[in-house]
Amino acid sequence: MDKTKPIATCVRIGGLYKLDVKSTPPQALMSSDNSSENLWHQRLGHINFSDPLLLQNKGMVYGLSVLKKLHIDCEACAFGKQHRDEFSAVKYRKQWDTLELVHNDLCGPMQTRLLGGAYNFLIFVDDCTKLTWVYFLRLKSHAFEYFKQFRNMIEKQT
Repeated sequence: MDKTKPIATCVRIGGLYKLDVKSTPPQALMSSDNSSENLWHQRLGHINFSDPLLLQNKGMVYGLSVLKKLHIDCEACAFGKQHRDEFSAVKYRKQWDTLELVHNDLCGPMQTRLLGGAYNFLIFVDDCTKLTWVYFLRLKSHAFEYFKQFRNMIEKQT
């Protein structure tokens, strides 16, 4: 097969691209490195390694080839049997007091206007109580002023 010839060509029709496969003769490519034991292990849903031999000996599966190995190195089964420790939510997170840790995010500009004609918004979330404050900004450069306003409000309340 000549490597310079494309297997199929794309034709643009309107806004869609259609694959023109009739211009080249049909081809099929196949690659297989599975032994028959590994292939049947996969076909039968990664069952226990001795079960395909049992099925073979009792003649319970039609078309089952002659199997010889009792053990197959199956990467998928090995990954499935690996143990992982659970993620502890408390382990990486300290018990914060109210307003000791505050997350913020500055988003925008939005395509449509928000409240008060703003295109951006600034959000503050208290990590302990999950209380949320949202400020709508016309310009991102006003974010620091709103942060100072938020800090003053929180200092007066607490």
